[in-house]
Amino acid sequence: MATVIDSRIEEIRLGFKPDIVRVLLVGESAPVAGTFFYTGDSLCKYTQTAFANVLPEVRAKTWQEFLIFFQQSGFYLDDLCLVPVNGLDKTSRQQNLISSIPSLASRIKTYSASDIIVLLKGIEKYVLRAVTLSGIRANIHTVPFGGMGHQNKYINEMSRIICALNK
Repeated sequence: MATVIDSRIEEIRLGFKPDIVRVLLVGESAPVAGTFFYTGDSLCKYTQTAFANVLPEVRAKTWQEFLIFFQQSGFYLDDLCLVPVNGLDKTSRQQNLISSIPSLASRIKTYSASDIIVLLKGIEKYVLRAVTLSGIRANIHTVPFGGMGHQNKYINEMSRIICALNK
């Protein structure tokens, strides 16, 4: 079971945490390769595209400018697991997801976001359990993972949610 949190990843992530988290996006974990949302990976770019579909001025922003806009708009991305799980076998991966629920619940309670967007249907049950444990009330949205051929579904679903949140 993976147990080492990449402090560099968490330091970068915390640098983008807004003072008030309005909308929390929850992914599975940062990839084992070391790239992730806050370093401008493909998920960041697909998320920017979704925002640009609703707010056209976002289209001209660099990914770095987009992340500042994302932060200033009260959006924040955290992960269920703070250790990479994408390289693990199914059993180890599931053990990590389950054991990460209490930690995510604690962070969710701290953020107290009004909306939570789960970025992978496969982790929805774990995130819902963490929300329940946190004791907060939030609107929960789930979108398909923004990779592995589901990029357009991800962008379309995120655009729909962002549009609804922007009203």
